[in-house]
Amino acid sequence: MRPSTATAAVALLAASASALPHEWREGDDKNGWGGWGKDHGKDNHKGHKSGRKNVIFSISDGMGLSGLTLTRQYLRDQQTGGNFLDYGYELPLDQHAKGTLRTTSANTFITDSAGAGTALATGHKTKNGMLGVTPEGVPVGSVLEAAKAKGFSTGVVTNAFVTDATPGAFTSHATARGDYWYIAEQQLGFRGPLGHTTDVIICPFVPQDAPNSCRPDDRDLLAEATAAGWSVARTPDEMRAADTVPHITVFRPRASDYEIDRNATEAPGLVEMTQKALDLLTKDTAEKDNGFFLMTEEGIIDYSGHDNDAVAQVSSVLNHMNVNLAIMEHLKVLEARGDETLVLATSDHETGGLGIGTSLDTDNKLGDYFWNPAAIRNAKHSGDYAASQLIAGLNGAANVTREAAVAAFADYSGITDATEEEIAAVIASGDDAADLSDTFNIAVSARARVGWTSRAHTSTDVPIYCYGSEYCNEFSGSWENVEIPQILARFLDVDVESVTAKLQAAYNSGEFKTNATVVLGEAITQADANHPEQSGTSRKRSLEGLLL
Repeated sequence: MRPSTATAAVALLAASASALPHEWREGDDKNGWGGWGKDHGKDNHKGHKSGRKNVIFSISDGMGLSGLTLTRQYLRDQQTGGNFLDYGYELPLDQHAKGTLRTTSANTFITDSAGAGTALATGHKTKNGMLGVTPEGVPVGSVLEAAKAKGFSTGVVTNAFVTDATPGAFTSHATARGDYWYIAEQQLGFRGPLGHTTDVIICPFVPQDAPNSCRPDDRDLLAEATAAGWSVARTPDEMRAADTVPHITVFRPRASDYEIDRNATEAPGLVEMTQKALDLLTKDTAEKDNGFFLMTEEGIIDYSGHDNDAVAQVSSVLNHMNVNLAIMEHLKVLEARGDETLVLATSDHETGGLGIGTSLDTDNKLGDYFWNPAAIRNAKHSGDYAASQLIAGLNGAANVTREAAVAAFADYSGITDATEEEIAAVIASGDDAADLSDTFNIAVSARARVGWTSRAHTSTDVPIYCYGSEYCNEFSGSWENVEIPQILARFLDVDVESVTAKLQAAYNSGEFKTNATVVLGEAITQADANHPEQSGTSRKRSLEGLLL
């Protein structure tokens, strides 16, 4: 018998709180372009309510089926004490599974987040590295922009940073995903023919007047936003006090820490940020005929895959589940006022090529059928956190001491039997954060019998979940990523093609350009420090001075 969602919610929060620190709480043509009227032969309106409609698009950047399985079995092992016959435990989204998503981009089987985000936002394939444009660089509208054009309120929330690929694909049009300054101008309505298309922007990234700022000028976009009528929050408390839109919250100089590492007294998590966005959008639409479109992204599951960090993977997938529990709770408010709300949860791609159950040289010839959740449960922090703490404790020394290495394995990764080779690897890493992090992550994965095929993205399909509306049945089956926004546009009855026409008219006239280097007359290069496949900077998370 399947447990109820409420039962699963209680089990999830109870299990994760005790296990890990902090509370866890296709179109008509082959490219999918121009296929907005395709109805797949289904009755799209049967059983639908009248009145306001809302869409909440919950994106889990980098989460694949293996990450879900790892997390579910980790919690099940803890809940049941390893009883394999007690298999009733489910994650909150399990009951809402609808289908699978194919993730390729216009120029490769393995997409990046820009190509994937553009497909999910606009219904168009593009090349990796491009946002909200065709492979030729021509702008195309997003379903969020179309919703705004029809009078819906809109919002984006992420625990990465708001000019990153996924939120950028819904709110901007650029031939290079790294042109953050240019993306930010579009998001606030200071460039392009659409004006501001997003009413609520909440993310942890805050700009600073730093020497490495990528802004090519002296503009202060937050000051300009305030003058244009935005409410601007620069601290968590200011975010909590905000009660009007348009609103932007940016309050720290980097993407969020993994949830297992986050200091809850210093920074709100994605759950709280999503709840705030829902409150603002719900209030803003209380007297309107149309509802809202919110995109919320658990953006750092992706980082854990790039890091090959099994502990951070479980932590981040749990965070995504808790975001959806918060959404489920808020649905009661929306239902009480007569709204029909469709919640779609899916991923843009899988990251890391996670495998559960790896073979060792000491196994039988065909391998042993075993993995060890306790190795993840014993850990208290991610590999990145362990590395940062060791580096902070160097105090000018070139290398970590043997004693510090042994203590770090025990204190952060829960490993009390570190081998001499593992200890030597920590010492040899010196102050190289990436090498240190890798050493801890490899040690945990080896003990958990968890393997990784890549440090980049993979081409595997990802799951689709949907709840809140009977229209969710539209997502049953296997779908190309470009088909997702087409279904959402039909649900909301918004015209994405008209937004594309407006963008392309401005583009063709020369009023709006998608190539930021053309605007400047010079190349602007800024490594994407949050995506190692782009930057080569080994997963550094700091983006000080980057955008507004």
